[in-house]
Amino acid sequence: MEGEKILFIGPHPDDIDLGCAICMNDHYLKNDKIKTIVLTNGEKGREFFFFVLVIEECNSFKILAPESQNIFLGFPDTMLFYHMNEIIFEIRKIVMDEIPDIVYIPSNHDFHQDHVVTYECAMAVLNNIKIRKIICYETPSTMLTFTPNYFKVCDSDKFETKMNAIRCHVSQADKSYIAYETIYSIAKMRAIQGRYYESVAEAF
Repeated sequence: MEGEKILFIGPHPDDIDLGCAICMNDHYLKNDKIKTIVLTNGEKGREFFFFVLVIEECNSFKILAPESQNIFLGFPDTMLFYHMNEIIFEIRKIVMDEIPDIVYIPSNHDFHQDHVVTYECAMAVLNNIKIRKIICYETPSTMLTFTPNYFKVCDSDKFETKMNAIRCHVSQADKSYIAYETIYSIAKMRAIQGRYYESVAEAF
């Protein structure tokens, strides 16, 4: 049985994994057709080896959804604000080629300018297309004003799948936001917010 068409849009390599890896893996297990769009290669500060981040993201997606179609648009990291018209054009072209049923995008309640631009550009496209569901995910730079009303709950095995995917980002292993303790603490807190006291969760 053919599943739904699911699109994940992220500003940088790692944002989708951090925000909605559990959802991606769940869609894959339900035989949904998964496509990802990553706007940048995450090259800021890594000019001599920035393609490593793209490779790491592809390795992560192979764990979460091995048959996903992954598109990297290569816009300049931290400079998306200057390319909004081009980004809207590229997202619209991809979306109109095969209109998805569900789209995951970063929340606009975020301190990182690239994340906010990704939200704005995605919504500029999606507002004019009949999409069944648009879901906003959180990132390590999400603001306190992010107030989730949907929680994707999972057990320890599923959470370990998320962590195995995130561990593919070896070049960022020294970052605190990618540490197991950080990710688990957020997931546990979100589960408690949703009144799922025995589990962990992603929040949207």
